[in-house]
This record gives sequence, C-alpha cells and structure tokens, in this order.
Amino acid sequence: VDAHSCPPLEAIRRGQELWQGRIPDRCREEYPLHPWYCYFGYRVYPTMQSPVFVFQWIFDEAQMTANNVGKPNSKEQWDYIHGIGERIRKTFENVTALFAPSCISHTVFTKRNWAGVKIRDVSLPQALYCWDITPSDALAAITPPPRRGKAAEGTTGGEGRAVAG
Repeated sequence: VDAHSCPPLEAIRRGQELWQGRIPDRCREEYPLHPWYCYFGYRVYPTMQSPVFVFQWIFDEAQMTANNVGKPNSKEQWDYIHGIGERIRKTFENVTALFAPSCISHTVFTKRNWAGVKIRDVSLPQALYCWDITPSDALAAITPPPRRGKAAEGTTGGEGRAVAG
C-alpha cells in the first residue's frame, strides 16, 4: 500500500514502527502487541500518572478521516458525525482537566487564532492558566460533573465542555 492510499489507522501503526515514537511505559505494557494504540488519547489517558490537560475537538477532522467521513452533505451524514462526537464525549468521563470545543478541526496550537478558541466565555489560555495554578492533588480529587444536555457553547454555537480546577 502506498502512502497516498494507506488507511489512517494503518499509517499510524506503520509510523510508530518506522520512527519508533516514544510511548509511555505503562501504556506500552498495557498494549504490548499494539503499542501504536497509545497514540489514541482514550487508550493512553488511563495509564497516565502525571496531571494531564486534555484538549480535544469534539468533531476531530482526523477521526472523521479515519472513519472515511467527508464533509457532510445530508442529514444522515450529520447524524453520523454527531454520533462520533457522542462517542468522543464518552471517552472524557474520567478526565479532570479538559477543554473540548465542538467545532470541526484537528490542530490548535499551530493555528494563528488558537487563543481565540472559546467555550462559553472561557478561552483556551484561560483554561490552561486555571489548570496550571490549581494544585495537582486538588485536580486528582475532582469528579467531572455529570453531563446534562448542552454543557457549554463553543465558538461556533455548538456544545463543548471545559473542566479545570
């Protein structure tokens, strides 16, 4: 399979083998036959011991590509994309420091407008600052709030979730 027709998950597997990317030891122990699994947040996060701030678009372009989903043109396609978003939200159930806007995107810090990404009136820099000044033992004691309908409004009018300290 050439680079242009290689499915995204296969590309991740091959890339990890080729470049011998660094993977946390605990995650590698959890997935000894598939260390490339550790490139997926929902798999690596439970193995982390250090405090971690998670940023994740609810509608991640890379995830949509991995699922062979293009730009939605029909109600069925939108419903499918919203299903992906719900599955991503469920992976955050035990995350204590999270910024998850509901926009369709993939990268954040390489974009010029990264500081303007907001959930309700909280910007990403504000959320990072709040997390940074919160003692790690206080973060460990946080139980994420239960989801009740729309948690927060993102910059595009969609749902999002911000939890930090």
